Amino acid sequence: MSLSVENWTPILRSLNMLQEGTMGQVHKRFSDEQVAFPLQAYSQGLMTRVEVQEVLGIGKTRFFSLWREYHCNPEAFTVRYRRPSSMRISPEAEAAIDESSARRMLLEVYHDLGGNVSQTARELCCSRNTVRKWVRRHRDSLGLQGRSRRPQNCPRQTAADVESLVVRERKKTNFGRVRLAHHLQWQHGLALSSHTVRNILRRHDLSQPQKKRGKFRAIRTHDWQSLYPLQHFQIELKHILDLNAELVRRLLGELGLGPPAG
Repeated sequence: MSLSVENWTPILRSLNMLQEGTMGQVHKRFSDEQVAFPLQAYSQGLMTRVEVQEVLGIGKTRFFSLWREYHCNPEAFTVRYRRPSSMRISPEAEAAIDESSARRMLLEVYHDLGGNVSQTARELCCSRNTVRKWVRRHRDSLGLQGRSRRPQNCPRQTAADVESLVVRERKKTNFGRVRLAHHLQWQHGLALSSHTVRNILRRHDLSQPQKKRGKFRAIRTHDWQSLYPLQHFQIELKHILDLNAELVRRLLGELGLGPPAG
């Protein structure tokens, strides 16, 4: 198809309308024909590289990547996403795989492919750093078992004698973390935050799960809408209770068990 200024100007205007206000990958914003059209115009000298980048909303690296694909085979050119490898397995199947067996399989695939790290990672749907790590460990005879990721030292961790004191006071008083922190401050002069006390109790399996509070529901005692006039009366009993309190006070005064009645 030969392009001219008359037939590619309205098409570029429609591409600009599609690109305006949209962000994302090229295959999600344009079809194959819409991307191939400015590339064909670029090959015929009707558009510059900067103009094609502005129309498609792409950078220089992405432009040359698309241009190489289009220049090699214009008929089979496509911008649709092609997954380089098969889909990942389900999380359930992945959890059922033994880690040592999976790592031995990784080494077998690595040797079968002639030591190609990229192709091994592509076949097994993992990163190249993962392949390099287990190949290096196998080469250094470090085994295929996973290592602990726990730090070697923790300079800000609470001292062992302080932890033993917190554990002893917790078992003695059964206080919560906030009350236990105040108790340590008052009785032992040990200033610890409630969060530090909580972490110590968790390390020694002494933390208690908090009980869930139920939702408050207002209890409706009377259906005020269905009552007839003068059917229900509400009486304030505060005055009656005050009279009873006065009588009790006078009785205690007469018995000599309280202040004399005035």
